[in-house]
Amino acid sequence: MRCAGSLLILTLTMLFSGCASTTSFSYADIDYSGKDGCQPFNIGHRLGGDLPGNTDNSLQAMIAVAPLQDQPCFKYWEFDVGQTEDSLMLWHDLRIGETLLMNLSSDRLPGYAPSLQQFEDSFHWLRVIRPVVIDLKLITDQRRWPRLRQLARNIRDQHDVPVWFITETAFVEVYTDLCDMLKGEFDIRLYGGKGDFCEVVKAYHGLKEKQSSKDT
Repeated sequence: MRCAGSLLILTLTMLFSGCASTTSFSYADIDYSGKDGCQPFNIGHRLGGDLPGNTDNSLQAMIAVAPLQDQPCFKYWEFDVGQTEDSLMLWHDLRIGETLLMNLSSDRLPGYAPSLQQFEDSFHWLRVIRPVVIDLKLITDQRRWPRLRQLARNIRDQHDVPVWFITETAFVEVYTDLCDMLKGEFDIRLYGGKGDFCEVVKAYHGLKEKQSSKDT
């Protein structure tokens, strides 16, 4: 059954990879092909953490690459948000060792990992001229979702740049209700420019309902 679900998600991802967005920003302007020769692909990825000497999703990296926003290979700001027991943190991995991030206290993370509030307080003071992308990791506590929406609103209003979320198809059931919360205001996109995550969510649940009706 799990394999069937994975195949369904993969199929839907392929079907909706070309879906148009409702936002005024053109996602087609971002080159994911690699033909532009950018190394790394995007300077702003993980707040500049891909550049030598920088640490992923750190305030140090963010400040270091902020002056590089005029370069063509700085396509957009991107950072990862994950859930600990007590906070939302900028952190990429779902686990630390064998333990899920959501089961750990935030003080178990390295000192360079900022909380969402620490990030926002620092980002506010930057000159921001590139779009901002918020990468949703596993955040199952729906009581924290309004904070994510407010962060996106604050960044959009303070810096006058496009803002959207991204995540992966594996979270199609996790973020179903988040699609409804953000509808008409912020998009959730798939990684690598592969389309609209919420369209995949809609189609996924539609097919599940059809399968369920056939089974009964």
